[in-house]
Amino acid sequence: MEEMFVPADCRCNSAIIVSDMHLRMENPAIFNLIAEKVKQENIECIVFLGDLFDNFHRRAEKHEVVEKLISLIKPLLGQVRKIVYITSRSSHDPIISEKIIADAEGTEIYVYPHPLRIQISGIRFYLTHGEIVIPNGAVAFVVNTVAALLGRELYIEKKLKERIQSENSWLVMGHTHIPGIDYEAKVANTGSWRSKWLLGLPYWRRPTRTGVLVKNSKVKLVKF
Repeated sequence: MEEMFVPADCRCNSAIIVSDMHLRMENPAIFNLIAEKVKQENIECIVFLGDLFDNFHRRAEKHEVVEKLISLIKPLLGQVRKIVYITSRSSHDPIISEKIIADAEGTEIYVYPHPLRIQISGIRFYLTHGEIVIPNGAVAFVVNTVAALLGRELYIEKKLKERIQSENSWLVMGHTHIPGIDYEAKVANTGSWRSKWLLGLPYWRRPTRTGVLVKNSKVKLVKF
């Protein structure tokens, strides 16, 4: 399982990790919240763990992905040195065959079509949207919800971490829309920012607006 996590082309001294925005159009308010936290904490990198878009799941050329991404995350450009975007291969995100590296307003942009292994603040992280375990997000939500009722919080995350067999590293994912962190197991879930359904209808669950903050070799779940 570890071989699925490809080494990153960059490292980060500090980072905010978020996922599951599910955006159909530009939403500056969301990224302004993140930019505020970036400024408060002096963060170097932002990592998106998939489902950044909601309706862009088709094959796309590099220039189209870069253009749409830059337009979407414009409030963050120039605020951080690096933005890393790991796409979900099961749905929502663009389908690309290889990594994309670009630059906009002084911010380096890295887009990866696969899970990633990366050093952040001296800690090794295994990062994935989470679809490599259970492709359907609704099913993943049900599995973790039922497991939690049985006293097994972050069940999918812990099972994936066991398969990676890297005790001293962290595993962070999204996909389930259920935020959480376990310091003993060294796993975390970033939660969800989704607030709208199709046709602008309210989503059936409220957004958690959470993420994982990594700084000074410490990892914590934060709310925006």
